[in-house]
Amino acid sequence: MEGLSKGKLPKGVANSKDSDARLNLVYKDVIGKLKKAPLTDFNAEVNADGLQKVQRLWIPYRDATVTLLFAMNPDVTKQQWANWMTEQRIKELTAVLKLKQ
Repeated sequence: MEGLSKGKLPKGVANSKDSDARLNLVYKDVIGKLKKAPLTDFNAEVNADGLQKVQRLWIPYRDATVTLLFAMNPDVTKQQWANWMTEQRIKELTAVLKLKQ
C-alpha cells in the first residue's frame, strides 16, 4: 500500500463481479481442502471452521480499509478499492491452496 496516498493507483483491479466470484470460488476450494485435511504444524492448526471465522472478520476489515484508502486517495473509487482488497485476499487464499499437507 506504499505510495497510495501519493496518488498511485492499485494495479490489476478487476471489476467487482469478477473479483467477488473468484473470491467465492477460491474460498470454497480452500474450505474443501481444509475439511479433508486441516493444515497442521507442531503447535498450530488451520481448519475449515477457523477459516470461516476469519473470513467473516475479513469482510468488515476490508470495508473499513476501503474507507481508509478512499480517504487517502479519493481518485480511486470505493468500489475499485474493494476490488483491489478482494484481489489481495484471493492471493492469500490461493497461497493456502498451494500448501502441501
